[in-house]
Amino acid sequence: MQPIFKSATAFALLALAACDDPAPASPPATPPAAEAAEPAAVQLDAPKVTAVRETDAVDTQGDAADDAAIWVDPADPTRSVIVGTAKKSGLYSYGLDGKTIQFLPEGRLNNVDLRTVTLGGVDTVVIGASDRDRKAIALFRLDPATRQISVLADPQPSGFVDPYGFCFYKSASGTLYAFMTDKAKNAAQWRIDSTDGKVTATKLRDLPLATQSEGCVADEVAGTVYIGEEGVGVWSFPAEPDQPATATAVIKVADNPRLAADVEGLAIYRNTTGASYLLVSSQGNSSYAVFELGGTHAYKGSFIVAPGAGDGASETDGIEAVDTPLGADFPKGLFVVQDGDNTDPPANQNFKLVSWDEIAKALALP
Repeated sequence: MQPIFKSATAFALLALAACDDPAPASPPATPPAAEAAEPAAVQLDAPKVTAVRETDAVDTQGDAADDAAIWVDPADPTRSVIVGTAKKSGLYSYGLDGKTIQFLPEGRLNNVDLRTVTLGGVDTVVIGASDRDRKAIALFRLDPATRQISVLADPQPSGFVDPYGFCFYKSASGTLYAFMTDKAKNAAQWRIDSTDGKVTATKLRDLPLATQSEGCVADEVAGTVYIGEEGVGVWSFPAEPDQPATATAVIKVADNPRLAADVEGLAIYRNTTGASYLLVSSQGNSSYAVFELGGTHAYKGSFIVAPGAGDGASETDGIEAVDTPLGADFPKGLFVVQDGDNTDPPANQNFKLVSWDEIAKALALP
């Protein structure tokens, strides 16, 4: 089914190969077929920022790290945790020092998100991920006291052939919803419930997309979810399940020469001054584009993560941002990016940690 356009002109549909290699660390008896390699990305000439530090590398080689989520400790933000997927092997957690706190060997988890919600009367930090091995939604919990992650529920079957993008949406009522895409262009919404101590995911509705999509982020103030169609741009949908599953074109690769497919990770930075932004990983030119959140989604500029104390970041998949001050290194919040080519020193892929303060200065943002 094609999306329902609110604009008069339809997007040009580009079929692009996937950016990941699904082969696991230990080859199975019959290895999966290799996916087509993409041409190397070029880097945009744009304002430069540098990472404050980087995380430990993931355990598997090749295209292995993918997406990140950030839990902010409300009692002590310097204890906040970065959760990152290693899409050939499992789930990592890191401190703000970049050091590994924990690794869960949960298989091919691709995208990840988290929210603090009330489940069964208990405040719970819920972590969700697209599970490509089990074709499911994987659900975990993070213990704020110990910062340890454990399995929250059995994998929730999705009906998808190859689960891919993933994000949460917490409604004004406190209800937790999950959005997930798969590589066959499908997308859908589930409600996360807890009944008699059992957590389940109930599918509510399908969302129409035309080609492969992955990046996903929810604006809980506006009740909107954004999904990136990799070769085309970014769509928005009403996030409440009783609303029409109507796709609205908000950002088009064809209309912005600073964007280069694939459109990959999406994130939201909500400034305490009232200026809020939708961030887009422009993988084809190794840059990160900033748009106003809502309204006409006006383009505010692009930047790159350049070498500094360590190497920069390129060919990025997932991104995440928070506006909460996280100590002296991140006084206006944190921007986390997956690095597709971890070169200095040469190592497996990892995540770079960038201070939002540096991004704001580079693009003259309030």
